Amino acid sequence: MVLRIASRVFRPESYAAIKDHCEVLLGKALLNCDSAIENVWAMVCMYYWKDANDKRGDILIGFASRMAVFAEWNLTRRGASSDGPAIESTEANVQQEEDQERVRAVLCNIERALRYFDQRQVLMSLVDDDISQKCIGLTEITYRLGDCTSVSNCEMMEIARFVHESIGKHGKHYCSSLTIETDVERIQSVMESFNKRIVEWGDKWSAICSEAADTPPLQQTICLLYRDYTCLHFNIIHLHILSQSDGRFILSDQIVRTSRICFSSAFGVLQHAIDLGEMSVIYYLWDRIHRMIAYAAMLVPKLLAQDIKSLDISKQEAAAILDKVADAYLAANQSMSSQNSHVSDSNENTIDIQAQLLSAILARFDDATIGIKENSEAMEMPGIPRNPDLPWLEEDIGSSSFFHYGRRDYEESQHIDLGGQTFGESDFFGSFVSQHYDEFDSLGERGFLESKYVDAGLFPLDQPGILLRHC
Repeated sequence: MVLRIASRVFRPESYAAIKDHCEVLLGKALLNCDSAIENVWAMVCMYYWKDANDKRGDILIGFASRMAVFAEWNLTRRGASSDGPAIESTEANVQQEEDQERVRAVLCNIERALRYFDQRQVLMSLVDDDISQKCIGLTEITYRLGDCTSVSNCEMMEIARFVHESIGKHGKHYCSSLTIETDVERIQSVMESFNKRIVEWGDKWSAICSEAADTPPLQQTICLLYRDYTCLHFNIIHLHILSQSDGRFILSDQIVRTSRICFSSAFGVLQHAIDLGEMSVIYYLWDRIHRMIAYAAMLVPKLLAQDIKSLDISKQEAAAILDKVADAYLAANQSMSSQNSHVSDSNENTIDIQAQLLSAILARFDDATIGIKENSEAMEMPGIPRNPDLPWLEEDIGSSSFFHYGRRDYEESQHIDLGGQTFGESDFFGSFVSQHYDEFDSLGERGFLESKYVDAGLFPLDQPGILLRHC
């Protein structure tokens, strides 16, 4: 039963049913240390679906992984010999084996994400090289939404694994001061392949999500968000490597190209956050999505502050999209607080903290990008920076609510109407950003903002550089 409910794990309307059923199974698992597949799956579901003040997510998924490592159904699978006599399986047994593969695939995806994106060490790994292939090889999709999610994540993690290992090798050289030109060239080749593969992955799964009749629009948006964030995550590391290279002056064209990819990907993540806000599902998102959105938002002013020439990036447009995302989180927090009194404590509310972070970035935006002039050419085409290296962007812009609704001609866009007030280009930052978010600066949010940047592995907003390097 729980697997059938969980197959709709990304549907907000299923939240109550999943939560109630999983709470019961979780209690049994914790009391009896019962590693039955249903109990492990219940923890996975609760990792995805939770109340805004529920802090159990990482603990639960860690516990689920440990239980699965030593579960009888997992040990039996590992100890089975492929040379042994074939055992005739009933339909129920086949279904159970496929369900076990689903659980293993989801847990392995989470483990890999913790390694590749959060740099966390997994003590006892469930990762098995053939898990993703077995999951992908299932001939019939029983739970379409759940299976598509697992299979797409498996494929994405395989793409990420290759570039993660290559960058890891460079990191060892970097720490021992052995960075050489050939190593940088190797990374460039790896990144070109990665960018091509992640585009193909996004095209494939976005099409699958849009064509499936029983797949909600939410799933396609999440697929595109993962694509853009994964692209941003590894390209910002690539940009850091290029910027720290002894031959960075020779690599100037590559630095500009990589910077464009970073900007485009960050703007894409933020646009998808706006779309999720319009779907009224921000409350239901899990912590990883919030961290992805926060990371993209924090990088926008840092990238602008680099003042890289030949970048057609509008400072004004960057502030506007950040403001849209902040508004989406503020609206979600207000709606959530009015309906759920038990999440009104802002200290326990992930949504409220995210809104504070976005507002604090905006409050400091002008200071963080001081000296960066508006690009008049960029202002002629407001929106996500155009980048021929990332062909999906112009396609996304066509259906994007932020860049589709209220588009104005350049002459009209010189005066911007925000919240009933009209600003010209010259006084946009001096009036709107600094006054609208003065409260955050006056309340001493600098320490809060700095800690968020450091926690994300970034230099604070008022310091030069982008990526903190940890070896």
